[in-house]
Amino acid sequence: MNNNTLCATILVTLLLAAGCASTTMPPLKSEFGDIPVLDGLSYRADSSTVIETENVRAARLLYRGRMEPVSLALETQKGLEEKGWRLVRNSSAARDGIVQIYEKGGASLQIRVWEGGWFDYYTYLELSGTRPPQRMTTTAATKR
Repeated sequence: MNNNTLCATILVTLLLAAGCASTTMPPLKSEFGDIPVLDGLSYRADSSTVIETENVRAARLLYRGRMEPVSLALETQKGLEEKGWRLVRNSSAARDGIVQIYEKGGASLQIRVWEGGWFDYYTYLELSGTRPPQRMTTTAATKR
């Protein structure tokens, strides 16, 4: 194998590896698509969890960015209310940050906004919610 072929093979391998490493699935677009997340926040897949059983779908999604926490909480509240979520409770504590509880139909959602990291450099948005599972409808045409 000559040097040009070897270099081309290595380059193609690196490009494929970089492409695979940068593609991540967006978090629950169809399941929790009515929960808006502001631009400027990045999804933290390594700190997020999704659980689905026959009786419930639950998720804890974590986002991180650089925003003022009160503004982030207010804009998130505005977006949720526009999507039909109803604010049930709102609290704030220095240690825990801002916590808001919402409900919509049979779903519940808690958001928490706080600053963390070295010197509180980052602002975190945690979305924790549950939903009843979507029931599959069976029609006579699909039964045999």
